[in-house]
Amino acid sequence: MRTDGERVLVATHSGKQEMKEGYVFRVDANGRISFEEPVLR
Repeated sequence: MRTDGERVLVATHSGKQEMKEGYVFRVDANGRISFEEPVLR
């Protein structure tokens, strides 16, 4: 998990061998979460 103070990046191993997953989201001042497109490799 990483953050730049505005966005949060969560990276994990997928259930599939050799595949990684990454998710980026933002949390606004009211606690609402908005996701960006997932990153798969």
